[in-house]
Amino acid sequence: MTESRIKHIVLLKFKQTRDATEIFFTALANMYEALAKVNPDMEGVFFAKGIYSSPEGANKGFTHMFEAIFPNEAVRNFYLAHQIHDDFLKEYGPLLEDFIAFDTKIPPMAPKAAMRPSADSPPS
Repeated sequence: MTESRIKHIVLLKFKQTRDATEIFFTALANMYEALAKVNPDMEGVFFAKGIYSSPEGANKGFTHMFEAIFPNEAVRNFYLAHQIHDDFLKEYGPLLEDFIAFDTKIPPMAPKAAMRPSADSPPS
């Protein structure tokens, strides 16, 4: 059985956003690059960032996010426990008023045939 990938989502609330976001995200990208040099399994980590854009207004002051998708728990655990990650948090964590980190397992993809609705499924 294939291991589940891990989606690591972090919501960010900056103390001030003018320069802090650019500084933070540049350092974050540099951190991932540095970790990939130490552990080749980090090279396969998908990384994306974004800015809150919903008119719903339910973000509770969190304005930015990033997500990383790790190939398995071992690579995610390597990332969380590494000194490079700790140093990043010590240096750039003070730019944040608050953050929420949320990890979830992503099950292996089901074959396309298994994803098709069966004859007795209600119409969409």
